[in-house]
Amino acid sequence: MASDLPSGSLWNSESFPHFDNIPEEHDTDNIDHHTAFIGEIKRDASLGRLTLMVTDGKVASEKNIPVAFYDHSNGAVWSPLAKVGHTVVILYPETKKHHFLDGQEGFRINEEDMKHVRIFPYDRMGLLTASDVFFSITTKPKQCQNCAVPELTPWNPNYVPDPSEKDKKLLACGRCRVIKYCNKECQTAHWGQHKKYCRQLADVQWFTRKDWDKVASTADGKPVLFQFE
Repeated sequence: MASDLPSGSLWNSESFPHFDNIPEEHDTDNIDHHTAFIGEIKRDASLGRLTLMVTDGKVASEKNIPVAFYDHSNGAVWSPLAKVGHTVVILYPETKKHHFLDGQEGFRINEEDMKHVRIFPYDRMGLLTASDVFFSITTKPKQCQNCAVPELTPWNPNYVPDPSEKDKKLLACGRCRVIKYCNKECQTAHWGQHKKYCRQLADVQWFTRKDWDKVASTADGKPVLFQFE
């Protein structure tokens, strides 16, 4: 892949392309990397079936892109979360790109596509910012996010073996498991900042901990696809 960013970074345009850069494919049999579209809901245009108008953050166009649900429930399963300002993620968007009869181009979600769709209850930038936070923290030596005291482990350049002192083990946030603290006091002191992105940081790891460049194959040569649980 051409990007210098990790394949799981939501800013990686190869893994997470804008709508205009998504080709049309009829199936996923020949994919050579995983992809996902990330769009923010701007309007509910439903008429009989759930139809969401989303944007993908591409400032030059910022056009509304329809996401129409043609599954058995006509999108009813996602209706409670389908609110303006929430974020829609579509895996393998190239196989769901569709030209509608009214001339619009967007995504048609059929029943078999439902495992490739998820709606997150916050805006698109919140998810992308959480991606930045994840890689910023996980690519550096572990330290308390409140007081910056490092965790003393053998791989840490600040590690000093001392038989008279136990290595300091930091405690992870119970939800996101990424942000770490010396103790409960540090966690409480930092919560005012961390609560703004804790949920997003927990959710974004579904993307950031995957290798989007590598596609495994089944015994009969079919690609093993990602899907939401």
